[in-house]
Amino acid sequence: MKTKLIENNSNDLVLFLTGWGCDDNQFKNFYSSKNLLLCWDYSTLDFEFDFRKYNKVSLLAYSAGVTIACLLQDKLPKFDKKVAVNGNPLMTDKKFGISNKIIDLMLNLNLDNCMDFISTYLVYDEQELKKFLAAPSYRPFESSKQELIKLQEYCDLKYKPMEFDKVILSDTDKVFSPSTQQEYFKDKFVLLKNAAHHTPFLRFNSVDELFSL
Repeated sequence: MKTKLIENNSNDLVLFLTGWGCDDNQFKNFYSSKNLLLCWDYSTLDFEFDFRKYNKVSLLAYSAGVTIACLLQDKLPKFDKKVAVNGNPLMTDKKFGISNKIIDLMLNLNLDNCMDFISTYLVYDEQELKKFLAAPSYRPFESSKQELIKLQEYCDLKYKPMEFDKVILSDTDKVFSPSTQQEYFKDKFVLLKNAAHHTPFLRFNSVDELFSL
């Protein structure tokens, strides 16, 4: 796992477990009033961080990061607040997870088909596509493929699902089914209307906005 600490002279921290295929460049303009620990590339679950210096630690978990939060529970602190975005603890579950069709698409991404995948599954319109491409992930396709293979292996492990205080869902998400997501989380979710498919961060400028929804 890769991490990057963005310091904002705060005594509080947000742990941000990003999604599959992400990197720190995608969130370089995503402001937080608190210190922000970005995490990405779950090809390994190696993770060490000293949380003791912070008064409060909050969790923001996105997509595959929601499952990763469950797998890392023994290494994580007691959170002040836990927010999930467009994901659930059962990433490859037959009912609640990502379909085999979408996983196959993700495993076979390349230069020829990646733009079609982004415009179909990740963003809502041309304006969001421009914003997405202005801060893209620089991960090589092979790196993302190996990460997804490992994520599938992790999901075969026995682990305890994490309970979240709030869940943010896009009503147009084409990676996780919005209807099964709502069924899984019951009354804990906030539904974003006409949101950016699987990448709702394009609608916000800061971590703080997501926590205040």
